[in-house]
Amino acid sequence: MVEKPYPKRFLRNTNTNEIHDTWNEQKGCQLDKILDEHAKWYDTKQQALDSTTDANLCDKGCCS
Repeated sequence: MVEKPYPKRFLRNTNTNEIHDTWNEQKGCQLDKILDEHAKWYDTKQQALDSTTDANLCDKGCCS
């Protein structure tokens, strides 16, 4: 499971392709429920978006 401190700012859950901004984490994000094998970390939002063709931004408010 993903734990703090987070290694980088942006996290992509490879299971859902949802991208989270860990500096603006919301309760609904439930980052602690993401399995380590589904966690890919990035320094920038653009890197995370470019990492897959079907990425989507978290709808819980962290990436707005």
